[in-house]
Amino acid sequence: MGNRKQILTPEFVGGLNLIEVEFHDKKEVINAWKNLFRYFCEISGQTELTEQRHQRVAEEMESFTAILLGTIATSLNVKIDNLDIYKGDYSPILWGEIDSEQTNLRRFFLEVLNGNRAFPVNITNFPGNSNEVDTEKK
Repeated sequence: MGNRKQILTPEFVGGLNLIEVEFHDKKEVINAWKNLFRYFCEISGQTELTEQRHQRVAEEMESFTAILLGTIATSLNVKIDNLDIYKGDYSPILWGEIDSEQTNLRRFFLEVLNGNRAFPVNITNFPGNSNEVDTEKK
């Protein structure tokens, strides 16, 4: 619940992986978990998403996650409004920006390493500068 907006964290993934064991006797929870898992498997092969499709995928993942968490809350007799599950949680905007920057950096360097992009180089102080040559002669 505490990581519901941060689906790439080890805590979120670890929590999902424990559901099958912790709630093995709760059919509704297992069904909701399987639906989320199926959706993750379905979208995992989609590497190039348009901005519009990316937004839709994010909304669908939030929805499946909220349904799962609501089902878990009900099974544990925890009273929480579905809207609080879906729209609740605090996640600093900067975390999203940092994640986006790191993703862009990884992609850039992978493109360079794979030979699909050149690494830009800018020389600002060329050693042939007359001041440096005079200094080297002395």
